[in-house]
Amino acid sequence: MKIGELAQVTGVAASTIRFYEKQGLLPKVPRTSSGYRQYDDKVKARLDCIRLGQKLGFSLEELPKLLSQEENLDHEMMITRLASKQQELADLIAKLSHQKNQIEQLKQQLNTTWQLGQCMSAEQINVLLQQADL
Repeated sequence: MKIGELAQVTGVAASTIRFYEKQGLLPKVPRTSSGYRQYDDKVKARLDCIRLGQKLGFSLEELPKLLSQEENLDHEMMITRLASKQQELADLIAKLSHQKNQIEQLKQQLNTTWQLGQCMSAEQINVLLQQADL
């Protein structure tokens, strides 16, 4: 199939497919006598893997380490990388949850102060922000 057909089947823009080729995420494919790239189902499957990896939070820089050029994947390496990504996400969730709680506390402090008819100076608000470690 030509690049336009591959783009239509996978939902990945032709320019993105060319970019992935330049980055080495996709193998170089043979060209027809008229110069068109000729893609097969293996390239489609690899594109599907790239899209899945991105949906799981892997960057384009991480994907070559995750994806094997051969058809058989190193399962231990795959599990190790997925566990590592899972831990990164857990750490990020914990950090974001902590920030959310701090923001909620700051909102409550500001609302309480303002409901009492008082006003905080920019310096006082800055101190609160620094204490919140945001």
